[in-house]
Amino acid sequence: MTNAPQASQMVDESHRDWTAFTSLDNMSNHWDRAAWWPGRQGYYWYLTFDEDTELRSVAERCQNAIQAPYFDLVPLSHLHLTISRIGFDDELDQDELDAVAVAAGNACQFIGSFDMTIGPLAGSSGAISFSVSPLAPLLKAKEILDEVSAQVLSNPQPVKTNFRPHVGIAYCNTTVPMDKVAPIIRPLRNLPRVQTRITGANLVRLIRGEQSYRWLSLGWFQF
Repeated sequence: MTNAPQASQMVDESHRDWTAFTSLDNMSNHWDRAAWWPGRQGYYWYLTFDEDTELRSVAERCQNAIQAPYFDLVPLSHLHLTISRIGFDDELDQDELDAVAVAAGNACQFIGSFDMTIGPLAGSSGAISFSVSPLAPLLKAKEILDEVSAQVLSNPQPVKTNFRPHVGIAYCNTTVPMDKVAPIIRPLRNLPRVQTRITGANLVRLIRGEQSYRWLSLGWFQF
């Protein structure tokens, strides 16, 4: 009985993600981003899954099925969920980044660890990704970490009001009609969902490549 609300929420959220995804006429080029050029670096809060072999296994099965010239696959060692962007490297200095880390070390204790369900597969205009649930603890983590930035940065990032957490497995690199994509993704939605325990967040430096991202951990912060 205690799991019923979460299960119901997962059905609603994954259905909403799938409906929004398949209502698109086309997927578009994720890399066509004027403010996020190759070589630019940014600082982000990530949830990472370095030791989650079950997630890697399911993600690998999906990636093997969707391989096509119009998708750039996320390395399995780099699977992540983006909580928020702290700022680009040309927008804040080392002292500000250090202040974020110190403040986060104090604030993360108020988040608390939580269980999360990853799956089924869906996507957005520029990526193929897993839906995640429940939203409530993710929203709490985002709110606290965004507040850290607001308190210590001279120019914090605007807070997104349309936060839709996901775990991406591939980025689209061109315009692709949805009727080419949906038939590939639909059967993959029947793969098992992954249950994982979230115990902290990574502060990362994210480096944009031509058609890839690479991130480096600057510190892990326990919830």
